[in-house]
This record gives sequence, structure tokens and C-alpha cells, in this order.
Amino acid sequence: MEKFQKLDIKLDTHNKNNQLDRFIIAPLERGMGTTIGNSLRRILLSYIPGASIFAIKIAGVAHEYQAIDGVKEDVTEIILNLKNLVIKKSDGSIIFDDSLDINESNASLKIMSWPTLKIKKKGKGEILASDFEIPPGFDIVNKNLHIMSVTNESTEINLEVYIQNGIGYKTFKQNQEVIRATNKNLIPVDSNFTPIVKVGYAIDEYKLTKDKIADRLTLEIATNGAIEPAAALAFAAKILIGHLNPFANVVSKINEDINVFEEKKHQEQVRNETIQIPIEDLNLSVRSFNCLKRANINYLNDLTAMTRTDVKKIKNLGNKSLREIYNKVKDFGLSFKEDSPQ
Repeated sequence: MEKFQKLDIKLDTHNKNNQLDRFIIAPLERGMGTTIGNSLRRILLSYIPGASIFAIKIAGVAHEYQAIDGVKEDVTEIILNLKNLVIKKSDGSIIFDDSLDINESNASLKIMSWPTLKIKKKGKGEILASDFEIPPGFDIVNKNLHIMSVTNESTEINLEVYIQNGIGYKTFKQNQEVIRATNKNLIPVDSNFTPIVKVGYAIDEYKLTKDKIADRLTLEIATNGAIEPAAALAFAAKILIGHLNPFANVVSKINEDINVFEEKKHQEQVRNETIQIPIEDLNLSVRSFNCLKRANINYLNDLTAMTRTDVKKIKNLGNKSLREIYNKVKDFGLSFKEDSPQ
């Protein structure tokens, strides 16, 4: 088998302002550009974890349709602004911690332990994302994001924003089911966890030699700034590798399954042969043999089709003969039919 060419991954374009990177991957075997490019694109768009707002709490506000005295925006508008908030880990790592996952059974504990962004501010002016108190280890990417405009000097804003990690998208109804267990006056919102904004790829020819042409994959990844495009690409590759690794050992796994299947088949064959043994070959005592014959029991299969209770009912069969028959059936690795529950 011809060896694959050594793969090279180069950063072709880096735009830090909009977190867009373009990678060139080559050489790839013909057709593998599309296979790898499409697989990575689907994983990047669907399975990269991130953090998102899932509930808010505003002092004096009971629901999302309420207006706040001295604030230009109503609660619905404030929520729409907050949904654009981008949270990241301070060290730039991907936010993915199973211990912080929230569900209905642990909601009361987990919501209170998850990072909470807080604003406590009084007076007239614009409130931005930069006004949030941020827990250690986290940071806000878009600090200039407009949250609300306070129009009254005496208005005091007490806002808490609850964050959780996840994959994909959760509706406010799904989050509502979770926070219902907390007995807290929280307002659920939709959660968009994916940090990936856009993924595109293109394939062109890459000339290796005069006679051999390979694929060149150009992969373009844009994120919301919560993670670097390269980190997202590496995470997507790990997900793909994790799903493909079992296939590398498929031969040994299938051979194990075949051995188990053949063993079961052999055991079934032996059992089928065993249950066809005539009772003449069981070396039973004369009394036991005659009782079974009179009851029209001619093969071992006839016995195993009976329950112990049925065998006891055979005419003239005493306890000694019963024990003998039970032991003979057991010696062949067989058993009687189970008695029906009363």
C-alpha cells in the first residue's frame, strides 16, 4: 500500500478583529478534501461547547414583559441585548465542564455555583457589558455591548445574569423547566452555546508530481471571540478522532463477536442434540422408566417441556424416582420449564 503524503496545516489568514482564520491543509488524497472538510465543518457548527446566558434576575421585575421605571428599554429589549453577550475563559480554553452541567435534579445547587455576572448601579447613563462584576476565571469579550439606558438619576439597577455551558441551542422553555426547581425569581431566556459564527471550506488541486495530483483543503473558521479558531479546529478534530477510533479496532472486535456467536451456536446445537435423547438412554431405574413411558414421555425434550409440578403429577412416581429424574435432567445441563406464578 502506498504511504500517504505528510500532511501540512498552515495558517493562511488571521484576522484578530473578527476572529476569522483561514487554514490550508495539504496534500490530501483525492476525495479526502471533501470528506474531511465537510466532517469538520459539521462538527464545528454543531458540537463545539461554549457558555451562554440562560436566566436573568432584575430586582423588582417579575417577568420579561415588564417595563422598568427610569429605563429606556423594556425587559424584553434588555434580554435581546444580553443574548449577544459573549463569555470566555480567561485562559482562552474551551468552556466544557461536565460538573457544571445543570438539569432539573441539581438545578438549585448548580445554578448558584455557576458563574454569575452582576451589575449594581445607580444613576443616569448607559449600562454596558463592561459594568458587570465578573467571577474569577471568566471574561467578557464584547465589553462595549449595550445593555440598557437609564434615564433617571434615582433609578438603581440590580441585575444578575446566570451562565451555563452547553452545546448547540436551548429554548427558554427548556431552561424554564430547569430553573423551576430553584424557587428563585429568575427569568429564563434562550441559550445559544456555540462559539462558531461561520465555517466554510473549498477544495482545489495540489500538484505533487508530474503524474500525481492531490487535494488541497482551505478551511475558514470565524468565532465569536470566546475561543480561537485554531482551538475550535483542534477540538473538532478530537471529536472526529474519538468517533473514528473504535473503527480502527473493528476487526478484533468483530472477531470477538464472531467467537461469541459461534460459541452460542455450538451450545444451541449441543442442546438440540441433547434434548432428542430417548429416555431409554438415560439409565433410569425400571420404576422411573416405566412411569415415564406410561405417561407417553419418550424423549428428554418431553421432560424439559414440563414443570417440576407437572412431573410430580405423573402416576406412581415416588419421591425417590422424582429425585432421580431431576438429577438426570440436571446432569445434561438442562432444566425444567418454570412453573407459572399463581
